[in-house]
Order: sequence, then C-alpha cells, then structure tokens
Amino acid sequence: MLAHSGASRLSTVYPEYGYNEKIDYPYLLQVEEMTGLEFIRKLYGIDKLPDHIAKLYEAQEDFHKETRQVLVNILGVTDKTVRGWGRTYNRMPTYYRFTLGLAYKYMCLQKEMHIQELSDSTDQQRSLRAV
Repeated sequence: MLAHSGASRLSTVYPEYGYNEKIDYPYLLQVEEMTGLEFIRKLYGIDKLPDHIAKLYEAQEDFHKETRQVLVNILGVTDKTVRGWGRTYNRMPTYYRFTLGLAYKYMCLQKEMHIQELSDSTDQQRSLRAV
C-alpha cells in the first residue's frame, strides 16, 4: 500500500494521520476489468476448485439465480438488466466490469487489513502473556 519505487507525482504524505511514507493512490486505484462470472468465481472461491468440480457447482439449479442477485446488489441494477447480459454475463458493459474489478479489489484490501489487525492483536496478546 505504501509508495513503490515508481510512485507517481500524485502520491502524498499525510503526517497528521500518522503516515510517514507516501501512499501511492493512483497505483492503489489501478483496476482491471472483471467479467461477471469471473467476479462470482473469485468471490465464492470457485476459481480455486478443479475445473470439473467448478462446472458441477455452476450447474446447480439456483447458482445463476443467486449470482444474479449478487450482481444486482453490488452494481445497483435490475434483475432484468443482469438477465439481459446472458447466462455467463458476457454482454455486460465495460463500465460495470470495471466496477466489479474495483469492488473485488476493495474486498481484497479489506481482507488484508482484517488479517493484519488479527495478527497485530495476536502479537499483543503474546507480549502480554510474556510479561
């Protein structure tokens, strides 16, 4: 999250918030577009499964109904709109693909921060036990 060697000129230092190093916002906000099915696969961890098991999972009766509802809630569009993109969401407009990429990146950053908080609290508990 901190500035890397090729940080842009838009990176700034915020000592009033406790940041002594530059935070490279443009680097942080670089988002790749993500298809609807790719987003769903990563969200539910289906992309880590073997192909034949992933296909069985996606062939379940309620899979597309549930995934449609996820996209409706995340993107703020109607169910009819999402159904119009096709079963694999391949007709999804580009700006929604970028929105899904941004949402996924945000979720990954949240997860990283949560894991860091957990490890910090574990370290604090260990140091208190040592005393």
